Amino acid sequence: MLTATEIEAATGIAPGPPVDVSQAQLPMCNWPTADGSNPAFLTLMIGPSGNYGSYEEAMEKWAASAADMDFPFDADDYQEVEGVGDVGAWMPDAGILQAHTGATMVQIMTDVAEGRDKLESARELANQAGARLP
Repeated sequence: MLTATEIEAATGIAPGPPVDVSQAQLPMCNWPTADGSNPAFLTLMIGPSGNYGSYEEAMEKWAASAADMDFPFDADDYQEVEGVGDVGAWMPDAGILQAHTGATMVQIMTDVAEGRDKLESARELANQAGARLP
């Protein structure tokens, strides 16, 4: 799904071999650092999405879903991100980027080398992974 060269170019960190950590039919992969200092500096997950027509629609649906489950939801925890999928959402406190395209979501969580921008690295990797999906 992502190559070591792409990961290092985006993050500035050399990855080790990927580890499949898929759960309940959700494809998910972790990459450790090549030097072994972090067992999961990058996580990629592919999941279902809601065919959102806009960021605002996604936020409304997420808020309603959270309310149905009595789960706290704060729209201020999210930032709209353009240039990734049809709808992009960045959770800066968690360091997670979600790129929603049609019925599919690509989620990236990554650490980056000093001087790198975490959001830009996640956006680059999400676009690369998303381009390879059927």
